[in-house]
Amino acid sequence: RDEVKATAGSEVTLACVVNQNKCGEFHSIKWYKENRRVFVYSPVADFAKAEGELTDRAELLVDEAGEEAKLRLNSIKTSDEGEYKCEITFLDVTKNCPVVQLVKLTTLAEPKYLNISMPETGDIVSSTSLGPFNEGEELRLLCESGGGKPIPKVTWYNGTEIMSGKANSASPIAA
Repeated sequence: RDEVKATAGSEVTLACVVNQNKCGEFHSIKWYKENRRVFVYSPVADFAKAEGELTDRAELLVDEAGEEAKLRLNSIKTSDEGEYKCEITFLDVTKNCPVVQLVKLTTLAEPKYLNISMPETGDIVSSTSLGPFNEGEELRLLCESGGGKPIPKVTWYNGTEIMSGKANSASPIAA
């Protein structure tokens, strides 16, 4: 099983080895996502169609040597994540070639927002420096982000040094 990662908004290619030199011609290739068909291609019937959630966002590319059939997904959404299955129907089934291949697609997304604020005042920090502060004075900063996948990890730096101290984190809030 192959594993592929893609960022929301980008495009990704999922590969399926066809190997027509060894296995002969094929009747059709069908792609499924979690057991729902999302693409069907048949050179015999001169037919190619994206279906369901991939309508208008997918195309199949078969290389000239007939070795690979690649499903290209455009405008990736985080909901595209899942296990994809390529199912090949060969015209000659006696050659013992693999007819099912799996690809796991993991989607990533940048956080939709990032805010740094001073919880005592509620002021949003909009520059890269704060102050002045008196030596020994306590400073509390709150960093909030949301919409990222996976859940963002926040690390505080003072210049190039990772800061130590108290840190609290929270899980996403279910809508």
